[in-house]
Amino acid sequence: KLDDPTSNTNALEYRKLRGWQAITDQIEYYGYSANFNDFFFGYNDWGGAQRLFQLLAESNAVYSTWCDTNGTTNPVFQELRTYIWTKLSWDPYCDFGELIEKFCDFYYEDASSSVIGYYNALREHYAYIESENGLPGTVYYTHTSANWPYAVVRKFEKILEQGMESISQYQESDPEKYAVLSERLNKETLLYRYIDLQWYYGYYTKQQQSDMIDAFEADCAAYGVTSYREGYSVQIRINEFRSRI
Repeated sequence: KLDDPTSNTNALEYRKLRGWQAITDQIEYYGYSANFNDFFFGYNDWGGAQRLFQLLAESNAVYSTWCDTNGTTNPVFQELRTYIWTKLSWDPYCDFGELIEKFCDFYYEDASSSVIGYYNALREHYAYIESENGLPGTVYYTHTSANWPYAVVRKFEKILEQGMESISQYQESDPEKYAVLSERLNKETLLYRYIDLQWYYGYYTKQQQSDMIDAFEADCAAYGVTSYREGYSVQIRINEFRSRI
C-alpha cells in the first residue's frame, strides 16, 4: 500500500504524491499491472489496488494510465483486472469483494465459486511467497520453482477442474454456452500448465509432454498470448519445452 508508513520506498512516493497535490489539481497517475519478467506469473498488486485508487481520489488525481502486457494478452485474470480497475476508477470506496463476486457470477456463471476459489488460492500463495521467499513489490520479480511447489500447482489444477465440472451439464443442454464458459475457464489454466512445462515436465512421459506443449501452444495462439515477457516471444519458451523431449 502506498501510504504504508513501515515502507521507506512507499513513504517517499507518498510524500511525492502529497507534494504534487499541493501545487496542482490535475494529477495523472501512471502505473503498472504486469510482471514484465514473466507475464504468466501475474502481478500481485490486488491487495493494494483499492487503497491506491482511494489515495489518488484524495490527491486530486483525475486520470490514471496502466501499463499492461502491450501487444499480448495478459494470461492471468486480465478480464477480471480490467473490470475491477475500471470500477475502482469511478468508485474507489466500493466493496472490493463484491466486485470480484459480481464479475465472476456474470463471466463464469456456474463456475463462479471455483474461479473465486482459484483467485483466493493464488492471492494466498502470493502472500506465502512474500513472507517465505522475500517476494518484493516489483514488476520485474523473477520467479523460481521454489516459489511454485508441485503440490501448489496441482491444487490450482484441481480447483479449475472443479470449475469445468460445474459447467459440464451444458455440453448437451447448451453446447454454445458450454463452449464460451469452458474457453474462459481454460484461459486461467495457462499459469499452472506453464509451470508444469517449465519445471515439472519430468512427471510426464515424452508423449504426454509433447501433447501438453502442443495444447499449450494452440491455446496461447487462441488467446492472443504472443509474449512470455517484455520483448520476448512465447515461442522461445515453447521451443525450450520441446528441446527437452
